Amino acid sequence: GPIPGTDKATFFFSGERRWLADRSPSSVTSLSLPDGRDRLPGNWRSGWSYQGKVRVDFTPTFKLELGGSGSNDDWSEYQHNYLFDIKHTPFYNDKNLGLNAKITHTLNAKTFYNLSGSYNMTYRFRGDGVHRDDIWAYGRPNGNYRFEDTHLFWQYDVDSTPAGTVTDTVDGVIRTFVDSLDEGSVWDDYYKRKSSYIGFKGDINTELDQYNTLKAGFEFQSHTLRYYRHLFPVRVSQSADSGAFDDVDRYGYDLYGQEADPSGDNNATKHPINFAGFAQDRIEWRGMIVSAGLRFDYFDYKAKRLKSITRPFDPD
Repeated sequence: GPIPGTDKATFFFSGERRWLADRSPSSVTSLSLPDGRDRLPGNWRSGWSYQGKVRVDFTPTFKLELGGSGSNDDWSEYQHNYLFDIKHTPFYNDKNLGLNAKITHTLNAKTFYNLSGSYNMTYRFRGDGVHRDDIWAYGRPNGNYRFEDTHLFWQYDVDSTPAGTVTDTVDGVIRTFVDSLDEGSVWDDYYKRKSSYIGFKGDINTELDQYNTLKAGFEFQSHTLRYYRHLFPVRVSQSADSGAFDDVDRYGYDLYGQEADPSGDNNATKHPINFAGFAQDRIEWRGMIVSAGLRFDYFDYKAKRLKSITRPFDPD
């Protein structure tokens, strides 16, 4: 609808709220799970999505459009070996955001151009359902416990007894870790990644004559890529010198999973770019339409790669 107070602007907005108690319901769930449960525990989703747009016609020949869309989803994944420790089953957080602006300017009856800019971001985190992104809460000086009789299921939390703790100095900071069997086993895999880009593009359209319409333009994107995964975060109760973070694969994050821009080829934030330029002619003649053109694309990873995938550790 129209924006109050002006006859030159309009807006649009929509949103959605999602909540699912079981993302994959089954008619036989109650026959397979203890106590005849009718839905999978720890298999829920909670999320929001939204989008909006504003258009302003400053003059009949100069127009501006602003838009955006995004979503945020928290969801949990049922794991059967965590049936008795379900609150520690994997938790996910997914975020997406897109923002854009576009200018359309009509120069005359035969020529107009578009200029636009955009920002896009996507993020995912996966970790323990209780401790989530607090990586230090994963530390277990005595290891991650399973049921000792079967080794098929993870140890559950004993509510009647408080979890024992131990205090230790790790990498110069005093921290407290769970040190008993009754807190429950944590999901021993900590993962996050974030990618975003800023983009620009433009094009100009002009009618050369009654048969030819020429269009030329460009596109450019600059990306920022980050990735972090700790395969055994229960080891963070040890110091980095003792190998607690040897299992980390990362770039664009520091050793402890915080956004950073480390130096060096292995762990530096990745910033690939891509560029394109194009020109085309739309030819119309006696009911026949031909669009012919030329496009050039350029992509630079801005990162080193292996010389040989069969000898990844060969320095030569």
